[in-house]
Formats: sequence, C-alpha cells, structure tokens
Amino acid sequence: MNPSYIEKLASIIRVADALDHGLCQIVDGVRLELSDNRLIFRVIADDDIGEELGRAKEKSDLLKEAFNLEEVEFLLMQTHKLRILFVCGGNTCRSPMAKVLLTEKLREIDKLNLYEVDSAAYDEPTSKEASPDARETVKYILGEDLLADHKAKQLTGDMAEQSDIILVMGNRMKKGLPTDKTWTLKEYAGGSGEIEDPMTSIELDAYLKCAQEISSCIDKIALRL
Repeated sequence: MNPSYIEKLASIIRVADALDHGLCQIVDGVRLELSDNRLIFRVIADDDIGEELGRAKEKSDLLKEAFNLEEVEFLLMQTHKLRILFVCGGNTCRSPMAKVLLTEKLREIDKLNLYEVDSAAYDEPTSKEASPDARETVKYILGEDLLADHKAKQLTGDMAEQSDIILVMGNRMKKGLPTDKTWTLKEYAGGSGEIEDPMTSIELDAYLKCAQEISSCIDKIALRL
C-alpha cells in the first residue's frame, strides 16, 4: 500500500463513520455522482439525518484532498424509486427513445423495480405522439413498437423538482433546470457533446444513428445505476 492509497481509504472511512454516527444504522444507502470534480453523496434514509450529514460534511476535507475534488456535497434522498427524466425539444423522438431504451436495459439487468423513467419536452411538443420514424427505429432495435402509446408532454417545474436525475439531449435545455441534477446524456455517460435531433433529416438512418448514440450512453450509465 502506498501513502496515497491509505489516505484515500482513510478519507472514505471518515465519511462513512460520520454517516453512521451513534451506530444507529439509519442510512439505507448512498448513491454517488461525480461531475466536473464535484462529488455528490445522495444519502438514502427515511429518518431525519441532518446531524449525520453535517458531520459528514465536516469530515469531507480529507476526501477532497485525497481525490482532488473541488466540492463534496451531501444530500438526503428519501427512500423511493430513483426518478430519471429524459428531456428533448419536442418529446417525440430522442427522449422517448431514451426512455424505452433505458427501461429495457434496466429490465435486462433486473433493476427496473428500483427506477422510474420518464420523458418530457423542453419546448412545446411538436406532436401528440412519437414520430413514426422513432417508433420504427425502436421497433427495429427492440423488436416491438414500444412507443405506440407514447403521449408527448411538456416539462413542468413539478416534474423537474420530483426527478432525481435529469438528462437532456442538448446544452440549451439545461437552462432553468436544477444544476445539481441536470446533465446532458453524453455528460452523464462520461463524455461530452449533444445528441443531435434526427428530425433535421428525412432519412431513417438518422434516427438509427441517434438511437445507437443514445443506446451507447445508456450502456455506460447502466454501470453506474
């Protein structure tokens, strides 16, 4: 063991000890989110753990130093299914495709019972239903028209507030959304950039390429969930 390894281990133990202050075991779990050298501890508990969160914050200095973090934040997350919301311009192609692709991925890895997945339009919905090309693409990839019953809807403040993770398709869609839980889909998957709108093309191949990009991101995200 080298000193850096020991320092990192010690910093983790200090935070864990703070979250279990009094050995009451009232913390049910912890979800970690890392973005731009900012680490967020989403602490899952049904009880008031304000004291524990305060102690953990006080003991996070070593963690910041050991892992070269700019900020460490501790947030209480009441025990419930983690709500993931996909957002695109009109809620007719990119975000609905992302919703069904993640839903089926979670089903595949037997974690669907832990999450609620939804989608919404950042702008006014361009149609009441999923676009025909999006439906055809999903059917081609998953073997079933899982967007047949999709109804496009507008993003609301309540939807944003109630979501735990908001994944937008383009950077402009971050505006007005909570910064602590909003990323582009590619950012949350560990990359950068945007998922381009396939509606700018009349070719079905554009939708297939878009869905493949989304699916690639979801495969990476699933490893974090």
